Amino acid sequence: MWRHIFSQVLYQAFVMIILLYFGPMMFGIEYNLVQQIPFYQTLPNGEVAATVRLQHLTLLFQTFVMMNLFNMFNCRKIGSETDPQLNVFDSIHHNWWFLIVLLVELNVQYIMVSYPAICLLFMTTPLTFGMHLTAFIFGLGSMAVCIGIKHTPFEWTKQIPSIEEKETEQSLTRLIDGHINRVQDRALERSLISK
Repeated sequence: MWRHIFSQVLYQAFVMIILLYFGPMMFGIEYNLVQQIPFYQTLPNGEVAATVRLQHLTLLFQTFVMMNLFNMFNCRKIGSETDPQLNVFDSIHHNWWFLIVLLVELNVQYIMVSYPAICLLFMTTPLTFGMHLTAFIFGLGSMAVCIGIKHTPFEWTKQIPSIEEKETEQSLTRLIDGHINRVQDRALERSLISK
């Protein structure tokens, strides 16, 4: 499981950094990333329109959500050392709630970044077809990363540091005991002061 988590974190962080710094260049959006420009501007005819900064941030939002929605498929089949379970779509029809939740999330996300009236509510702006396609392709990329990770040897995973459950339980017990002792000491001090 850890190799899946680490691989998705690295992939998604890499994609978000690339889109943050090179996304405007990829789509011909010209603005200064450092300068804080507002999300909306008033046009000479009095209409309020979204700025290119808001479009860029909406692209980042859409891409992040797509990568996580596609990662939902990866989370269904993690696999083991003996059976990597490469087909994440295997028996997908056995869990209708998964499909219902996925379709609802896809539709809500599309509505949030497609309809101008709804975009005002969520502070997003409609995206171009190319931006939607880019977000979709990067979302599919999270599935490709998962397949690639399933082909890596499990020995590599053993080099990742892990926290043992016993250590966690012991440290949590020490933390709770210390807190209880401090509370009891304060109560004793208050009772002595009040006398």
